[in-house]
Amino acid sequence: MRVLISDLESSINQCRVGILYKTIELPGRAPQLLGTVNNPLVDQEKLDTLLAIKKAEWHSRNIGKKKHFQQCQQSASNFALTPPK
Repeated sequence: MRVLISDLESSINQCRVGILYKTIELPGRAPQLLGTVNNPLVDQEKLDTLLAIKKAEWHSRNIGKKKHFQQCQQSASNFALTPPK
């Protein structure tokens, strides 16, 4: 929670500095208070593991649905259509 509040505070300060530069019409760009930080929320190895598990679960569920659909189609096609007399 402290990190989020700190992030919010630095974003607000950055906006204030940017507005100050635009208002006073100073030449150049406003200085960056914090460099761009690209921290992922989840470690890449953990993410790959989770995705592999989810893919396996989805695949096993999807195969069951396909088999059921195919069985229904086969049973419906086994009925012989006889022309009316």
